[in-house]
Amino acid sequence: MARMGCDELQATAAIEQAAIAIATRRAAEKKATRTAGLWILGFGAIMLALAMYMGSGDVPNGRVGRLVMGYVVGGGASVVGIWLLLRGS
Repeated sequence: MARMGCDELQATAAIEQAAIAIATRRAAEKKATRTAGLWILGFGAIMLALAMYMGSGDVPNGRVGRLVMGYVVGGGASVVGIWLLLRGS
């Protein structure tokens, strides 16, 4: 920093400001990750609930593939949502 024309006091202040900015950015990123995880987990839970509801009755032959996709998408979204919640904490 001395080569840039800053004295020791200005360099220390700049480093402290950068550290505060980094901590603020990381906190905002964690909050965004938790929020996205909650939304994805909610979507997955709704998909699984709908697939279970549709599968509780008599499923026509042409609809079995769609029902399986509901289970796969709902289960996958739930797992991703839980992973994001754990990663964001």
